[in-house]
Amino acid sequence: MPRSKSKPKKVVQSKLWLYCEGTKTEVNYLNKYKTDKHCNNRLVSLIRVPQISQNTPKSIVDRVVEEKRKSSSHKGDIHWVIYDRESITKYSEKLHSQAIKKATDNNIKVALSNVCFELWILLHFGFSEAAYSDCKALTSSKAFKENIKKVGIENYEKGQADIYTRLKPYLNDARKNAEKLVIQNKGSYPAGTPTFKMNPSTDFHLVLDAIDNFVK
Repeated sequence: MPRSKSKPKKVVQSKLWLYCEGTKTEVNYLNKYKTDKHCNNRLVSLIRVPQISQNTPKSIVDRVVEEKRKSSSHKGDIHWVIYDRESITKYSEKLHSQAIKKATDNNIKVALSNVCFELWILLHFGFSEAAYSDCKALTSSKAFKENIKKVGIENYEKGQADIYTRLKPYLNDARKNAEKLVIQNKGSYPAGTPTFKMNPSTDFHLVLDAIDNFVK
């Protein structure tokens, strides 16, 4: 008898998984960026990590590891977790080291902003190397308040729904300024220094690059 033809194996397309804490501004920014640049692509998933009473870098990564385990991810998928450094008095370097090790051990990339995501917002308006002790110090600074008014925001609040739309005309500048900051930090800190020890610094542009590269 003739052999029956074997069915071709179904090729599973890889996905890009982005994990953000809660409902913060980063989530709104990434959602709008994805819709604006890659509206028809379903291979990029943005996951809001459930909040708990005590949010530490380690607890955020722990929840992402659990979310990854429960998700329908496959070999070849790429996973990012996005969170802020926050004040050094709030989260120790030890906690951040533990979080990064846990992420690395579970093949999860970390995009961290020091001191917070609002540094990325500030970079839309120009290069900045000013260090801030915490996010409140950044958002209450003269530089931040004066620049954010340029896009019609008088009183900035976390979770600003239309933040990407307002900042979109300055996006290329933000990317260039973030890359410039990376280069400057490499010259100012010893090789291998993690982002959480470099103030200011941000990896957020790398997440946008990951989205663009993934959906090409």
